[in-house]
Amino acid sequence: MSNLLQMGTDFEKKLKERAASTENMLNSEFRKLEESVDKALSLNRQKIRDAISGHTTSVKQQLDTLSTTVSTQFSTTEAELSRQQKNLLWQVIKGRILFPALTALSVTGGIFLGCWGLIQWQESRIAKNILTIREQENTLAKLEAKTWGVTFVNGENGKFLVLPDGVKGENTWTVGDKNAVRLVRE
Repeated sequence: MSNLLQMGTDFEKKLKERAASTENMLNSEFRKLEESVDKALSLNRQKIRDAISGHTTSVKQQLDTLSTTVSTQFSTTEAELSRQQKNLLWQVIKGRILFPALTALSVTGGIFLGCWGLIQWQESRIAKNILTIREQENTLAKLEAKTWGVTFVNGENGKFLVLPDGVKGENTWTVGDKNAVRLVRE
């Protein structure tokens, strides 16, 4: 058993040596791997920075181009919108203000001219009537002067000559073969 024990101890010793050797070898390999990874990361870090910088520059250029394009399109759209707004405003002014105002002005002018024409026609008729009345008044005054204001009246009881105030009639007279009434002022 001692042999077995010895063998077990030797085996344990060899295992410990082998474990220590494996540990050293693994530590050495891990250090190499760590250095290699650090080196690769450093290289990749620089490549990544360069790639990010290149991509950032490219994106900035694209953004500048896009910004210029959007600004140009915005200016064009703004100019078109302003033009459309002016056109729409003119259409609204024409349709809602100018044409109705011109229509109202035309109708008002037509009414005014029609009324003015009617007034002129009535004025000429009134002037003619006034002249006719004056002529008739003159004729009446001449007739009254010739007849001394005697009027002829048809009444229910017959026909009468009505004498004006201050005139008296004498019916005992004749003119030629006919009976006459002499007018005397009182």
